Amino acid sequence: MKMKNLRFLLLPLVAVGLQATAHAGGPNYIDEIGGYAKWDTSQAIPFTVDNGPLKKVGNSTVLNRDVGRQIVDLVTSRWTNVPTSTFAFRDNGFLDTDITVSNYISLIIGPGAPYASLNPVVFDADGAITDDLLGAGSSSTILGFSSILDIVNDQLLSGWTVLNGLNASNAGPAGIEFRQTVLHELGHFVGLGHTLGLLENWDQYDYADVPVMFPIGGSPLLPEMPIADDIAWASW
Repeated sequence: MKMKNLRFLLLPLVAVGLQATAHAGGPNYIDEIGGYAKWDTSQAIPFTVDNGPLKKVGNSTVLNRDVGRQIVDLVTSRWTNVPTSTFAFRDNGFLDTDITVSNYISLIIGPGAPYASLNPVVFDADGAITDDLLGAGSSSTILGFSSILDIVNDQLLSGWTVLNGLNASNAGPAGIEFRQTVLHELGHFVGLGHTLGLLENWDQYDYADVPVMFPIGGSPLLPEMPIADDIAWASW
């Protein structure tokens, strides 16, 4: 999950002392004997893009599905193009339905949901899904979130990513911040956890040294590409 406000973070964790270099959270899914779950990386990890708009204001589309897909494809290439990356992505096109607050449970996360196995990237065009899942008003601070939907024998089989359209942009500083969010959430989708080594006095670091997988965003000065800490875990 990526949060917008640089001074807002409530997480149930132990404070981490300052380090010369931040430490990544590593794998997000660890079993009881210390093994970790990951995708079958012998083939590209497929995903399918929402068939609705990326961003709406009222009944008007501000950013359409094609803009959203272009951003997602650009950002997946940034993970795939890490020279030592152990995974790659494959865009399987659009879902045949616009995912909204009225159908996301039955189509993606509910029992027998038909789209769960398609690894959907959902455009929460008005923030309603974010508010419904995470609580009213969450869409004002949550930029996006990802979750794995199925794991068997330490293998990740399906997941979904939700991008909050309220904060979506494809231009200027806001566009940079949104691409940062997509990069971060797709990191979770492939199984990466948060980088937490900067939580105490994180603002004393140069922005360029803050990893993509750090849980707080909201500045165009933060990296738009994986840096050393992210690259290390993209190569596991």
